[in-house]
Amino acid sequence: MNLRVVPYTHDHIEAVRAFNRRLKEGGSRYQFPEEPVSRQYPRTDDADIYQEYFLAVQGEYVRGGYILRHQDFRINQEDKKIAAYQLPLSEAFVDSSFKGIGKKLLEDGLERQPLMIVLGIGGHDQPAAQFFRRMQWKMHDVPFYFRILHPFRFLRNISYLRRNLLYKMLMDLAAFSGIGWIGLKFLNFFILRKTLRIEDSRSEMVDGFASWANDLWDVIRKGYIFSSVRDSNILNMIYPQSDQRFLRIRVFFGKNNVGWAVLMATDLKGHNFFGKMKLGSIIDCLALPGFEEYVIEESTKTLKALDVDLIVTNQSYKSWRRAMKNCGYMEGLTNYLLGLSPDLSEMLEPLDKNFELMHVNRGDSTYLNL
Repeated sequence: MNLRVVPYTHDHIEAVRAFNRRLKEGGSRYQFPEEPVSRQYPRTDDADIYQEYFLAVQGEYVRGGYILRHQDFRINQEDKKIAAYQLPLSEAFVDSSFKGIGKKLLEDGLERQPLMIVLGIGGHDQPAAQFFRRMQWKMHDVPFYFRILHPFRFLRNISYLRRNLLYKMLMDLAAFSGIGWIGLKFLNFFILRKTLRIEDSRSEMVDGFASWANDLWDVIRKGYIFSSVRDSNILNMIYPQSDQRFLRIRVFFGKNNVGWAVLMATDLKGHNFFGKMKLGSIIDCLALPGFEEYVIEESTKTLKALDVDLIVTNQSYKSWRRAMKNCGYMEGLTNYLLGLSPDLSEMLEPLDKNFELMHVNRGDSTYLNL
């Protein structure tokens, strides 16, 4: 197969559109960008975050593509540029004769940037996770936590658990009889009675991040062996004021700023997992050591005031995982995986011990489609 992987230019736009049409006709819900320059993260001389697009080209045809998002990470107390490998698409999805393009795309990406991550590719049984393992990547679960606020709406809409007809009937019975409401309320009471009592915390909604966020990052970064850089400039790029999905709160203990969180409250329609629930999400967060519970408590209060049915989050760092449990959240099955390229994995060994010192959550994903 005479296939070349090249940077995406304006000359490729019509071929990319044709590639997308073939994918759509073949049943794919994914499409490659039809502009060669990222609108959100264009590459400039002083860009802290930028995206590059690459295409697998065969003659006049585009047969695949992928995106690299470059960003500074704090790794073992040093700032290093690494790349997130995103949206790899291949003609093999609709034509098996093109099998092997995915491997070629990933190998090309690693030549350009050996330090790479991949995030949110489904569970370990998914083909994507199995592919990365075959390519010698290390895959780790990013734990999932949830808290049910409205039991009736949860039972009627948790699509993931209602796929089985028997489970659907049992959940409807529990919802309409009130048994489910009583059971989940009792479960919440049982969990919450053992949690910490947070006092003297408060939060305020902010439009963006400023020097106060830099002050926090300068202190907090010393405790993480792996984290994306979270200074005000980068945070304002990832969570721009123009994007009204994001709710940013600044958290205080007394008069002292001790952390922040980025939240979402989303009215879902026919979601694969959550049906028509109003879903609250803790997307990203940071706190001074020992104040993680304060940030989670204030995040919960904010989302509860917005009348969400369920709050979810994914957190890897040990202090945040402890904070979730201390604030009444339960741990569930996760389908949110972190993959580390071989060179990056080697830098973080021993991974079994160090993973709990790595700060990863959904804020590290570009695509926040909940």
